[in-house]
Amino acid sequence: MLKRRRLVDGLEPSSSLAAIERTDGISLDAMLLEDLRLWYLNLLDTADPQYLPCCDVKSECTASIVAPAAAIAVTFPASARRPVSIRIRGWQRSAMILGPEHYDAVLRRQFNPYTAAAAGSPVAVTMPRARPDTPHQVLVWPKISGNFIDEATAIIDPGPESYIFEESLSPWSPGAPPQPSPQGRELYPFSLTI
Repeated sequence: MLKRRRLVDGLEPSSSLAAIERTDGISLDAMLLEDLRLWYLNLLDTADPQYLPCCDVKSECTASIVAPAAAIAVTFPASARRPVSIRIRGWQRSAMILGPEHYDAVLRRQFNPYTAAAAGSPVAVTMPRARPDTPHQVLVWPKISGNFIDEATAIIDPGPESYIFEESLSPWSPGAPPQPSPQGRELYPFSLTI
């Protein structure tokens, strides 16, 4: 990944006789690696989940009943960078998890019998976090007795030296030939370890 970044930014000389270096004592590679890491963390937080590493984390989640509109509060593990979807036993389908900016609107809808969530149209929203290092807590509706989590997926950060995502998201990739996926989409699998 670093080599691709250096090539695209024009920092990798084409001749073995030339070298590019900084004279102020700052390591160019360290600077680029830090920039790559920040770019990747932003990608994990904002990109479409279908292009990122989603993992099943249901065994690590905990559920409890909370007062606001009789919701189920599901706490995702600390390793989850961004919760993606959840399904509680008794629901007819999974619910995509909305971001914390939707919290107030979703909560208000649960108090109206005409707009409240049902087993055929469940709703899940991430609660606002006080600190970024606290685990994600997700409120889900409707409340079903038992609170059994059938599915919980989240985007997981693979670590500081790994980048797993579809190659088409990278501004530094020349583009690989597309590979057919089981869903009929064309994927560009991309996983690099530095």
